[in-house]
Amino acid sequence: MKKYLKRPTVHVITNASTGSNAEQFAVKLKQYDHVISYGDKTKDSLAYELKPNDFYTLPSSGYLAALPSKRDKEFLPSETLGVIPDPTFDFDKNWISLIEAQIANKK
Repeated sequence: MKKYLKRPTVHVITNASTGSNAEQFAVKLKQYDHVISYGDKTKDSLAYELKPNDFYTLPSSGYLAALPSKRDKEFLPSETLGVIPDPTFDFDKNWISLIEAQIANKK
């Protein structure tokens, strides 16, 4: 007889400060059916990497240009959208209480 392990549900919390590699990780996690994300839309800065030396002052203008040193094509579709959680929450609410209530309702 085969034993089947029940896959636990993974709960992920994101907000507007979630960016870069954390945002890429959230995109990958959302591909699984046992992952639920909560919170607010992420920063939408996951496809391009900016390092401190990627900023250049344009000659004769004083304007600063940012030229990314790396682009990850896999994440381009989400670059300006960010990662949108399954249920989104308002900032003035207690997110932990809301998540606990959602988990309790699914049991």
